[in-house]
Amino acid sequence: MKNNISLKITSWVIILLVIVIFASVNILSGFINNNFNLRIDLSRSNLLDFSPITKELIKKLDNDDSVKNGEVKIISIIPDKFRETSDPYDVIDSTYAIIEKFQAMTSKISFVKLDPKTDPGIYERYKKDSGDHMDDISIIVTYKEKYRIIDSSDLANLYQDDMLLLKSEQNLSTSIDYAVYGKKLNIYVSTGHGETITAPYLKESFPLLYGDIASLNLTNTSVPDNADLLIINPVDDFTPQEITAINGYMKSGGNLMVIYDKHSQEKDLSNIEEYFREWGVEFVPGYAIEGSSAHHADLPLELLPNLYNHDIIASIGTAQRRVLSCDATAIIKSSAKNITYTPLLITSEQSFVSKSPSGSGNKELNGPFSVACLTERLYDGGKKAQVVFVGGEKLFNRNYIVNSAFANADYISNCIKYTTGSSSLLDVGPKDITNRGMDISKEQSQRVMILTVIVIPAIFLIWGLVTFIRRRKL
Repeated sequence: MKNNISLKITSWVIILLVIVIFASVNILSGFINNNFNLRIDLSRSNLLDFSPITKELIKKLDNDDSVKNGEVKIISIIPDKFRETSDPYDVIDSTYAIIEKFQAMTSKISFVKLDPKTDPGIYERYKKDSGDHMDDISIIVTYKEKYRIIDSSDLANLYQDDMLLLKSEQNLSTSIDYAVYGKKLNIYVSTGHGETITAPYLKESFPLLYGDIASLNLTNTSVPDNADLLIINPVDDFTPQEITAINGYMKSGGNLMVIYDKHSQEKDLSNIEEYFREWGVEFVPGYAIEGSSAHHADLPLELLPNLYNHDIIASIGTAQRRVLSCDATAIIKSSAKNITYTPLLITSEQSFVSKSPSGSGNKELNGPFSVACLTERLYDGGKKAQVVFVGGEKLFNRNYIVNSAFANADYISNCIKYTTGSSSLLDVGPKDITNRGMDISKEQSQRVMILTVIVIPAIFLIWGLVTFIRRRKL
């Protein structure tokens, strides 16, 4: 008899203990989800796992006493109806999840949704650099008087109808960094030498590069004092006077980007090529051909070079993305002194240079070699000048820039940011959300809690009662 009573008591204790455990776990999970935005990330690219660059930005904001809580504002004017009916890939919901993650990690960032119908003045307060009104589906990042507009079309790219690359963290991080720490750039692009990479072309290709991009003819003028970067893309040679103007700018701590094709020796560009040698670089005549199938796209001329370990391309390498350099020109180091030479894009050991784009004939140079590099020189007084050399203008081809399968746009943007010091933050790579994160909404959480806190314990309770009654009848 005593054993039966003891067994019944033990059974009831076990049942009550299970009920208490279920209730405690689910009440706790419900509390965490309601208060801390619990999300389970099952995406291939770890959607809610921020990159080291973004984490460093958040840490910088937290340690910056000049930035008050909530002072960095993210404003969405995206209608809920658009999210529900016109966003089949849930880009906006994924973006909101990332914004909420920002909020969870720092109190310096606030988030608000505004309805332009009740606040029509928002279109006058925030305009694009061109002076045009922003789109009806936009996100604005503001800090004091500075702001940056992110169009919904910039949040993600669909590649080949089966891969969706989300750029929300990338654009939000760079926008926050620009608003708080960045500055507008003054970029000048040379004219008068048959250039194909022009100021209007760069303006259209890089709408999120905040600053003024202007043409500059150096025939009778010097590089303006406010220049942050000078870009040259010579097809014809520079005069000695023009090179003197460039050299004067560099001695003051200037920054230069050189985009150069040298597929033949037909044209005499001896003046500018001699200046390149003074900066530690020589361009090899011919076409860079890649013999390794792992390092080219469809054709051996379409190079997918290795990325050197440098801040300019760290974020691209972390995201395992590639830069496409087509019809490239090989770069080798010259004998110039007092130059720091850093390769950026490097071909494989199976690469070579040929005078023919088909790769036939004699090999002019065997790989590996650079098709892009950075050289630096320190002048008296501590002024540092930097030159980014790009072997081949097709790296700037708009088809490759807008194609998110390649990292050309981020690479070029990072080169500009690094040399000009315009931003502490180089671009974060986009994330593949083809298999997107699973968000547990409050309604779903409540259903789960009802199931586990009420239904399942009730089943245990009924089972216990039935067992108890049956045993009493024995």
